[in-house]
Amino acid sequence: MDQDEYWNKLVHAYNSNDKRFSEYIVEFKLYNAQWLDYLRKKLLSNDCRVAFSFLRDLTKSELIQIFEVLIYYASYTHGLTKFFRDLIVDLPRDWVVENIEKYTHPLLKNEDAYRRVLELYYFLDSALTFKLAKLALINENPGIKEVGNDFVDILKDQKS
Repeated sequence: MDQDEYWNKLVHAYNSNDKRFSEYIVEFKLYNAQWLDYLRKKLLSNDCRVAFSFLRDLTKSELIQIFEVLIYYASYTHGLTKFFRDLIVDLPRDWVVENIEKYTHPLLKNEDAYRRVLELYYFLDSALTFKLAKLALINENPGIKEVGNDFVDILKDQKS
């Protein structure tokens, strides 16, 4: 069975609430050497709900390998923003703080992205949060400036 056939089996089991779904995940991982790369693609596809069901059981090392996808989903408002934020916050803090900016900065295109990323940074590191809030303050978009100001105020209140 190739990856697509295994995946279709998973999708069918997921959609029909098949009790064997968890077994199929194990099988999918066992028989597909490149399963994590395949999962990364599926996380950004129409089958993302099925792919999301894998995430709770991934190791920290596996989550780091798909970090850019976790950041993507943590950077805008939807029903699972907190879920993705929690996955990121549970990763090794030093590694996340050292690497997060290269993944978040390309996503900072609007007010919502700035707010969601600043919320994530707030849970990780105050210096990182302050740095991004200052960047938001010099943005031409008044909404983004307001978000930056909100977080500068939050950080000031935190220090008092």
